[in-house]
Amino acid sequence: ELFIANSLVYNDEIFFRPAMNAFAYQVGTREFSIVLPDKGAKERWDEKYDNRFSVYCEKLRDIQTGKLTGFAVLNPEYVPENCIIIDDLCDGGGTFAGQAVELRKAGAKNIGLAVYHGIFSKGFDIPGIDFIYTTNSYKEWINYSKTVKVINIL
Repeated sequence: ELFIANSLVYNDEIFFRPAMNAFAYQVGTREFSIVLPDKGAKERWDEKYDNRFSVYCEKLRDIQTGKLTGFAVLNPEYVPENCIIIDDLCDGGGTFAGQAVELRKAGAKNIGLAVYHGIFSKGFDIPGIDFIYTTNSYKEWINYSKTVKVINIL
């Protein structure tokens, strides 16, 4: 569960299951791995779910400048052709663009991104991300393309 605006609670089943179903439909198979983009996502996921089907990534952030570096896939041997990155928030998308580069080096062909709260301050064009799934928790996004799917939860 995740708490945001006015203590509204979102259960993962309301968002992540439909997002993963949409990704499976778009790539034409249910054979994909869940990618956890950083330590925080891994900790949140491992508290709730069986982690056998997850790909783990890491990054470094300079606290003074905010610059991201050190992108890495920690278990590249588990990266299949289809991967969906899941996280709670996307602002500019830098973490996901950086991890997409590393996932493609490890063999990923189709990469989705599922985030509860999509700010998308730099738009929906995140390099390396093929499909985006988000909710309307932050803003009333419109399903305006084949690459962005909004799952209405409010």
